[in-house]
Amino acid sequence: MSWQKLVLQASLQEPALFHGLCSVGMVYQATRMQPHRGLIPITDRELHASALGQYSRALSLTQQFIQKTTTTGDRHDTEVVLLACLLFVCFEMMSWEEENAAVHIKTGFRILLDRAAALTGSKNSRELVLRSRPSTEFDMLARTFASLDIDMTLFGLEAPQLHLTAGMEIPAAFYNVEEAQVHLDILSSRLHHIRGQALRAAEADLRAKGRLNNVDGDYQYCLVQAYSRTVKLDTAPTVLSDLEDCKRNLVAWMSGLASFREAQDRETRLSHLLIKVQFFFTWLMVCTCRDDEETLVDRFEEQFAHVLGLAEQYVQLIIESNDIQAGQTNQPECFALGAGLLPCVMSIATKSRTSIIRWRAQRLLRRINIRGLLESGALAAFVHRAIELEEESARRITGFAADRNLSCDDVPEEARFLEVTPSGELDKPESTRLVVARRASDPFGPPDIEEHWFDIRPLLA
Repeated sequence: MSWQKLVLQASLQEPALFHGLCSVGMVYQATRMQPHRGLIPITDRELHASALGQYSRALSLTQQFIQKTTTTGDRHDTEVVLLACLLFVCFEMMSWEEENAAVHIKTGFRILLDRAAALTGSKNSRELVLRSRPSTEFDMLARTFASLDIDMTLFGLEAPQLHLTAGMEIPAAFYNVEEAQVHLDILSSRLHHIRGQALRAAEADLRAKGRLNNVDGDYQYCLVQAYSRTVKLDTAPTVLSDLEDCKRNLVAWMSGLASFREAQDRETRLSHLLIKVQFFFTWLMVCTCRDDEETLVDRFEEQFAHVLGLAEQYVQLIIESNDIQAGQTNQPECFALGAGLLPCVMSIATKSRTSIIRWRAQRLLRRINIRGLLESGALAAFVHRAIELEEESARRITGFAADRNLSCDDVPEEARFLEVTPSGELDKPESTRLVVARRASDPFGPPDIEEHWFDIRPLLA
């Protein structure tokens, strides 16, 4: 059972969840039918005020449960708080208040880990055991927060907050897609912890060189991400061996999924397609995070095309199930708490240098039409500009005509971005920018950073 179904059932008995659910529904309605003006839509002020009222009531009632969990550790109280935190995260994300959403996520982590420690007696204050076959509401909520922890790492955090474990080896054959998802989440979290060591080493070295003085967060994020690929790992000597171990586990995971017979019902087909796409994103990350040249990613060109096809199948199934007519573009945005397809599709759009493939991926981002951790329309606009800049640079170097569809062989290393970081203020769409990293002009130094300012509004139309 999903957390959404849990909260619907529990809201019939718990006023805190009822008011929280009302606030989410109201804030969604306050923006979903309104026209966009740049990155954020105009808000129905009256309806949004009502949503805030419901939100305040839910917060007040939930605080009482939080106080009780610290003294009694009651299972029911814990589950109410965790469900409320998820609703509050949704509310704040729909209101474009990411920092407030992060506060509720941290509260959820704290409550979750306190309960987990009480159940298992673990001395690791950040360890969370995920059940591959959940039998309780707490098991399901633990999985939800674990996935959210991974997603938050993709969009800004250096490393996950939780240390995930299944308490068992990867099986030779998975019982179902849900079991496979638990093990993939654990492997993804492990990879982010390993990368976190390289990121910390890169940041420390850049600070020692003075490269992070007087730069903003997006500039720093882009530079640290790019430099983590080549920084010396004297302070993190196990990173390379840990990455190889992670690769071996991912191969074992892939073998376990291959033995699972795909069912024909729509929900299972959707889950199977999604997990294949998510696996490829994790595999791509573990294989490329220490590549010292961007052209090395060309070895994945055939897989880019295949996985993009899977993502397109997934989106088409969703569209068919929602009875959206072909070519219909005025559908309101859906909200999704998780990142879903977005990280992988964005990676294909920015890492494939075959024009036909990367522009297909960019169009799919627009078609997904989801708002959550990121707004897919804005993400598609940033990716559009990144592809334009890179292909313009490639044509300038090679002399190829503007109407030529490029292949990966047509895009030299000098034209490629190592990292692409979207940046800009939501209320100033005319001054958004891409922060990008290129191969260092100094062969012994960190990558070079460029800032490309542009008006995002025409790309959102």
